[in-house]
Amino acid sequence: MEQAPLISIIMPVYNAGVLLHTAVESVLCQSFADFELLLVDDGSTDGSAALAHELAKKDGRIRVLEQPNAGICAARNLGLQHCRGQWFTFCDDDDTMLPHALETLLVLAKSTGADVVRGGYRLLRANATGTAVELPHPPGQTIIIHKPAGQGYLQFLQQSGPQFVWNAMYCTNRLGHLRFDETCRKGLEDFAFNAAVFQQADSAAYTPQIVYEHLERQGSTSACGNPAAVQVRLQYLPRWVQAEYTAARAWCPPQQLPKVWSARQAEFVTFVMHQLRDGRLPPKAKAAAWHSRQPAPTAGLTFGMHCGTTKNRVPHCFCSVPTCRGCMPACQTGRRNCYNENHPCYRRSRLYRPPCCKKSTGYGLPRHCIGLCL
Repeated sequence: MEQAPLISIIMPVYNAGVLLHTAVESVLCQSFADFELLLVDDGSTDGSAALAHELAKKDGRIRVLEQPNAGICAARNLGLQHCRGQWFTFCDDDDTMLPHALETLLVLAKSTGADVVRGGYRLLRANATGTAVELPHPPGQTIIIHKPAGQGYLQFLQQSGPQFVWNAMYCTNRLGHLRFDETCRKGLEDFAFNAAVFQQADSAAYTPQIVYEHLERQGSTSACGNPAAVQVRLQYLPRWVQAEYTAARAWCPPQQLPKVWSARQAEFVTFVMHQLRDGRLPPKAKAAAWHSRQPAPTAGLTFGMHCGTTKNRVPHCFCSVPTCRGCMPACQTGRRNCYNENHPCYRRSRLYRPPCCKKSTGYGLPRHCIGLCL
């Protein structure tokens, strides 16, 4: 009987073309060789399935699975059903797994005993000419947490950055039963899955050593900023927030949960503002989207609290002090760069500003606001 590999790598494939060969090659060149690569074709129409079978003939570690087009979540779930490794991870069909990735994550897993381990990543975005431009981000610091972690859980999320799945490795015995929500589309599936992971995991570790390069192509799910995609993400947001709250409760003692969750709330506000900024929605659609962002009461999340909403106040630009009095001076400056991450207003609050309103700024909205009147 064939011995099961130590690591399973799941790669959904959909119309990847020549990029598939590069992605597969980056996996086959790993310094750690005891793995299987599951190529899950999601109903490709460009010959990617044939290429996958051709690659499988050249390397016995590759297995090909096929399904009618059902989306990346369904493809990953099919891979999870068939993976045999003690650990599993993911790789996109147009990305690059750095040569030491599996070895780095496995060493971290064995040295810490963590249920999930994460590594650093390099983010590239293709511009209009097709040139890949790196988007730098803080690498964070090495951190290991065990339940109950309290503030340590928040620190882990902040140090390890956005919770993608392609720069992480998961223990199959502990987490292999989890599945992606196939109703989640347009870029939130990784976050929702990892929220479920943290509900189950008892320990986690992160190293800033870069293990993965992720490319955001023009029109890809992760880079997609068209209005329809943004609205899909915003519609799913309450379910993601609820899952995150459940995870926070699992990691934080009751006395520390409010502080941790308050910080997570602020990050959700940031996410909403990024979506509204990038989605190019008309003003009325932006207003409707913002008002609809009231997650389940059980999550204890009220976006209005972060926007300075009280009985006598209305939402306005977010400043270090979320009150009309504290907001007005910054709002009235009208500086173009107030919406820039490098502006001190951003660094102070660590948030992009929620929308201005007519009551707090007058009818002429400052340039740094996104033009949403509540």
